Amino acid sequence: MIVLYWNCRDIANSDTQRTLKDFCSRHKPNFVCIVEPLCAFDSISSTFWRSMGLHFIGSNARGTPSMWIFGSTAFQDATIVLSHSQHVTISVNFCGIVHQISFVYASVNYITCRSLWNSLMDIASSDDPWLVLGDFNSVLGAHETTGNVSTISCDDFHVALTVCDLVDIETKGVFHTRIGRGRRDHHLLLVSCAAGISPGPRPFRFQGMWVSRPSFLNLVRSVWSSSVTRSGAGIVVQKLKLLKMALRRWNWEVFGDIALNVTNANEKVMLIQGIIGSEGFSDDLFRLETAALADLDSVLKQHEIFLKRKVESCGLLRVIGTLNFFILC
Repeated sequence: MIVLYWNCRDIANSDTQRTLKDFCSRHKPNFVCIVEPLCAFDSISSTFWRSMGLHFIGSNARGTPSMWIFGSTAFQDATIVLSHSQHVTISVNFCGIVHQISFVYASVNYITCRSLWNSLMDIASSDDPWLVLGDFNSVLGAHETTGNVSTISCDDFHVALTVCDLVDIETKGVFHTRIGRGRRDHHLLLVSCAAGISPGPRPFRFQGMWVSRPSFLNLVRSVWSSSVTRSGAGIVVQKLKLLKMALRRWNWEVFGDIALNVTNANEKVMLIQGIIGSEGFSDDLFRLETAALADLDSVLKQHEIFLKRKVESCGLLRVIGTLNFFILC
């Protein structure tokens, strides 16, 4: 399965159309997402799309859609799962297995983006294989951009990827997609998926350090007491899925990067002790040092538990058994 995503900025332009036709002729994509078409859909002849073997599937939920999704004749059964203002998610049968594909065109405003992240987190509860691609207008760090970086935006993006259990795939070609401020200012993005043996999703692992926080049990009780749509044994299955997602998000928000927390706590202690060494001892500095040492001791214990747990083989059955203990309390 081949998927094409292109922020083309004006599909009505003859040069843009020529480029798209040439690319489709050479790579024969099964799905095409056109972003920022900058024209009315009806202004483009249906003959143009048929010449590439494409049929229209849908667009994002905006007054003037900024994303058009097309499928090849081989995937006539593709259906829209969710049309959001910043993404369109479709469901398609590939090699006898239902897959979901989310085409993303995120807002440049990190606050507006949170609606996108929440929507994707809802989709992540499905067991179907899932491909998410597009223009996220967010980066994980300064190494991924040549411009300024918003720490809040990076943190939000990191939390979303963690909670959704998404893995960044290796790419070939140019690192930065933007190529200038002309009519076509983004490179095309092409994703090729081959049928094969999947290693499966990353296993969910219970972390012993979680029980050190009172909010952990509160979170478990809150999720377990929530209403779900399934009945019978399906209730337990659905609640466990919801709990795993909630714990992934909570783990990142509460503990973050454990190794980084240890480094920061060490630096804070050294800074305070350096001030004491240069300016002398005082009651205020004593209180600051005591608090900093307590924080350092806490994160070191968390790091120790994390490393010990990482070495152990902790499968899903062990996790379920552990969770049942807390659920029944």
